[in-house]
Parts: sequence; structure tokens; C-alpha cells
Amino acid sequence: MNALVNRVEFQSNFMEKWYNLLCNTPEREKEFLEKFYKDDKWLLGQLGDYRKYQMQQGRGRDITAEDLMFATNKEELINLLQEIFLYPVEEYELGYIAKYLKSYEYLLKLHNMYPNYPMIKLVLMEKQGLIK
Repeated sequence: MNALVNRVEFQSNFMEKWYNLLCNTPEREKEFLEKFYKDDKWLLGQLGDYRKYQMQQGRGRDITAEDLMFATNKEELINLLQEIFLYPVEEYELGYIAKYLKSYEYLLKLHNMYPNYPMIKLVLMEKQGLIK
């Protein structure tokens, strides 16, 4: 996978992780390249559009709070969270969830209220009292 490897120099490790997350199957990569990719080195907007499209198609919506609670290790939990938010999640972010959020159900509720925000932004907004 990663058909862009010879066409684009990823601006950051984050961008490459995000691309690999969104285009994690040959079908998704083909869809991205045909419908969203513009022969341009600046992928941020294109990936954001593809993320929004995938969310509208329901990707990640079948994962429940119970799935998150019963994840058997950090890697599985990170993979589930990435599938829900369609954004790369780093291990350190798990500590913020545990410290500042009431539950995984609440995290999913926040995601439904603010679907365009990455997980860490929602957690930090909650920490700062910006979500009522």
C-alpha cells in the first residue's frame, strides 16, 4: 500500500500515519486517489475531506464503548480509537482520556457532538471546561 510514496514527500510522520489509516485497504487507497487526491504535495485538506467522507459513510460507527473498555491491550485500544476518530492516536493520549473524561461512553458522546474534532482536542476542551 501507499501508492503516494513515489509521488509525494509526506510533510510529517503524522501525515503519513493519517494517510495509512484512511487508506488502509487497496479499495480505500484507490478511492482516495481517484476521488480526493489532487496532484498536489499538500495533502492536509485532501485527507480531511476523505476523512469526512468516510465518516459520512459510517466508518467507525460500529465500535462501542464496551469495545473500548474490553480492549485487551493499548495497541488494540489505540486501533479502535483511530477507527472511531479516523485520526492517528498516540499512546500518551490514553492518559489524558483516563485523567479527564468520565467514561468511554462520554468520549463517544463528545465525538458525536463534535465529529470533526480529533480525540485529543475533545479531551483538552473538556479539561479546560469548554464543553458544557
